[in-house]
Amino acid sequence: MVNSHPHLGATYQLLSLNDGTFGVIVTIPDMQPITVTDFGTETLANKWIERHKEAIAAGNSLRVRQFVRKA
Repeated sequence: MVNSHPHLGATYQLLSLNDGTFGVIVTIPDMQPITVTDFGTETLANKWIERHKEAIAAGNSLRVRQFVRKA
């Protein structure tokens, strides 16, 4: 059985916020929209959108998980 990425079909809306920063509204099918904020420029927000789309297409998560074993 092939599992699809849970964010497949997400749509994105760029927001210009009052403080001069930018945000992205991410709407994922069958979920409440979420807003990702604190992008200093429109270019950074658009780069995040592209990275998110690429991660979904590859079946990956954007979160970087690093586990360090304590000695």
